[in-house]
Amino acid sequence: MKFFLGENPGFYIGNLHIAWYGLIMACSMALAVVLCYFLFSKQRNVKNTEILCCALYVLPFAIIGARAFYVAFNPMGASYSFVDALKIWEGGMSIWGGVIGGFIGVCLYCLIHKKDLLSICDIIAPALILAQSTGRWGNFINQEAHGWEVFDPNFFGLPFTVEINGHYYLATFLYEAVLNTIGFIVLVTLLYKTKKRGLVMSCYLMWYGVVRSVIETFRTDQMLIGSLPFSQLTAIIAAVIGLGIFIYIFIRDHKNKQKQALLATNENTQENLENNSTNENNKKLKIKENKNGFKNKLKNSLNKIKEKINSLKNNNKKENEKNIESKNNNEIIIEEKSEENQENNENKN
Repeated sequence: MKFFLGENPGFYIGNLHIAWYGLIMACSMALAVVLCYFLFSKQRNVKNTEILCCALYVLPFAIIGARAFYVAFNPMGASYSFVDALKIWEGGMSIWGGVIGGFIGVCLYCLIHKKDLLSICDIIAPALILAQSTGRWGNFINQEAHGWEVFDPNFFGLPFTVEINGHYYLATFLYEAVLNTIGFIVLVTLLYKTKKRGLVMSCYLMWYGVVRSVIETFRTDQMLIGSLPFSQLTAIIAAVIGLGIFIYIFIRDHKNKQKQALLATNENTQENLENNSTNENNKKLKIKENKNGFKNKLKNSLNKIKEKINSLKNNNKKENEKNIESKNNNEIIIEEKSEENQENNENKN
């Protein structure tokens, strides 16, 4: 155990000292990227390559932010030169500084590559809170981020207290690690169950903000802005922002549903109007067709009557012509007979 918890805990590769704290933090960040790459990106239809590209923006800004905020508000009140501020291997990082720096990196990535900020933050949030939970074990190894000293032997040892130089202190790093792990489960469930953009991010801000604001009450190494605890103040602001985003999302979705319902109603009304106009047009067409059909039938009937009349006329005309011919023929026959009779009478005389 001394190998882990001794002075400047870590190990050597040749002359290179590897601190357990730095190794744990690096593994936490790598775990977050792996989870986003293989699992979480699919839930918001983001490509794997986009996650890697985003990580190139986020991680450097997160490290710079974590170091810058620690240097500015360190709990020991020490002053750092510019060169000293760059020596991150000597320890001193602020989680809230890392979150703020990482968020700046996400904003730059989304702005430059024209990606949806809320969807990207939804993917990162569960991985981030798990990385924060894992990273707290680096505080355990460094014997830091603990709470008040406890004197009751009934509470000596984990999970209640941690021993440092023969004294026992509240294991606030462990409390936060456990609560962050529960938060991770909640956020992953939300990520898989809902498609509301920004909901997972807002729940992260509320969950971690509340957890951190409560835990900071018991910390003995708070980072201060004047007399105000920086981390606790930031946690409260983050929780309020998360609540605001949460309310905004539900108002936004409610308005979208109303718009969709109104559009659906308008579409149905339009369809009904179109159907009514179509039915009226069909009725008019049917009436016209019926009128035209009646006219056509009447015309056909009249034409048939005319044809019959004409045929009757033609037949009568033909009969008259035949009668005239037969009459003429009879007259001719009568004349011929009369002539024959005259001739016969003359012959007799």
